[in-house]
Formats: sequence, structure tokens, C-alpha cells
Amino acid sequence: KGTITGISGDPLARLWTLHFEDGSSAQIGSGQGVRTLASVYGAKEGTSDLIEKIKGKEIFYSVDEMGVMERFSPVEEASEELLDKLEEAIK
Repeated sequence: KGTITGISGDPLARLWTLHFEDGSSAQIGSGQGVRTLASVYGAKEGTSDLIEKIKGKEIFYSVDEMGVMERFSPVEEASEELLDKLEEAIK
């Protein structure tokens, strides 16, 4: 779980970096990954409103062994199944 503080990357790079409030980060695909993030939060592709739309948003996310984000879900849209799994993991 993390609160987004920013995103950085080069349009020509394959991966961008999503930054979180606790100082951690996750790599995110510059194509589909960034487009999905933008779509979920109502940002328009090709405009500069992505950071203002995602900053401060809290998400559940998982990364693979290389630190690349596999999936994410806005906390407010998390399924009961996901919340139950997280609760079990914390115990």
C-alpha cells in the first residue's frame, strides 16, 4: 500500500518510476502501465495533468522480483477479497 507523491521517466524509456510517500518506489511500464494509471484517475494521455491527478492517491500494488509493478488498485476500489488477504498478511 502506498500514497503516490510523483512519477518520473522519459517518454522514450520502457519503464517509469512511481514514487511513494514513504520513500519507496516501483517501476511502471511506460506504455500500458502509465496509460492505465492515467485512465483510472481521469488524466488525459498526452497532457501534463497526470501528476496532479495521481498525487496523494493511495493504492494497493504488487511488484515482481525486479521491482516492476504487476498490478494496482485504488484503495477506495479494493475488493473485499483483497482487503481480507491484506488483513491476513498483517497478522
